[in-house]
Amino acid sequence: MQKGLKKLAVVALALALIAGSETAARAQEYYKDKTLTIVVGYSPGGSFDLYARVIARYMGRYLPGKPTRIVENMTGAGGLIAANHLFNRVKPDGLTIGAWASPLVLQHIMGNEAAQFDGRKFGYLGIPSPYDTVCTFNQQSGITKMDDWINAKRPQKISTIGPGTSTSDIPKLLKAALNLPIPSTGVFPWRSTTPRQKKRATC
Repeated sequence: MQKGLKKLAVVALALALIAGSETAARAQEYYKDKTLTIVVGYSPGGSFDLYARVIARYMGRYLPGKPTRIVENMTGAGGLIAANHLFNRVKPDGLTIGAWASPLVLQHIMGNEAAQFDGRKFGYLGIPSPYDTVCTFNQQSGITKMDDWINAKRPQKISTIGPGTSTSDIPKLLKAALNLPIPSTGVFPWRSTTPRQKKRATC
């Protein structure tokens, strides 16, 4: 019985090694002499442009076939132009990578008509740096902990840097998911809020 199990284990291991080597060989052949393009949704010199260029410089060491890597900047609409281009016009052949702020995919579920993509259908590789959103309240708001916000009798207006940004979308998602007391029109562009509103709350 034990001898049979050992033989079966050896056969399984051999098959796994063969399959792995065949996969690596196919990848080596596929990427050889090809060009891998990273499309950055923002202008040159910004943080995402820097991330993309550093990754493009070194990722060739770890890709089979060592394809040529280039970075292309496609600016406009806060990254939407690049995302729309990648989703609708680029052939899904593994040779194009998009680079934009992760909250951009929220535009699809937030109902932004300019977002001509389904965020669920992108293939996600990773993120070059952590991206966390925190909502903060001033003493004037009377909010010192989450329970205070949940039980607030007066809806809290949130200041944002502009529509389509995480500072605008996250409060709307929190309202929908947790029924937090935020008025439906309670997210205001930063430049249009009064100094007192700016001090009160932001995400």
